[in-house]
Amino acid sequence: MSYTLKFEEQAKKDLDGLNHVKRKRIIEKLEWFSQHPDRSRNVKYIEKYNCLRYRVGNFRIFFEKEKKDEEIKILKIEKRPKAYRK
Repeated sequence: MSYTLKFEEQAKKDLDGLNHVKRKRIIEKLEWFSQHPDRSRNVKYIEKYNCLRYRVGNFRIFFEKEKKDEEIKILKIEKRPKAYRK
């Protein structure tokens, strides 16, 4: 089962702000995750944001998973210390 990745505008801006190596690593991990969406390792529900979080190194990727549409909507990508501040 494979899900489609959909990036919100904020997530696109967050990716554009990263250097090439970090951006490539995050995209590779997200593509792998879209092929294995039922893996729960490094995934956690964050009640404060009412969404799921996928951990890639020091980065936190906030997303929503739509089972009926088989889509993963990437909302935001932030570095660890800043990720949980509002």
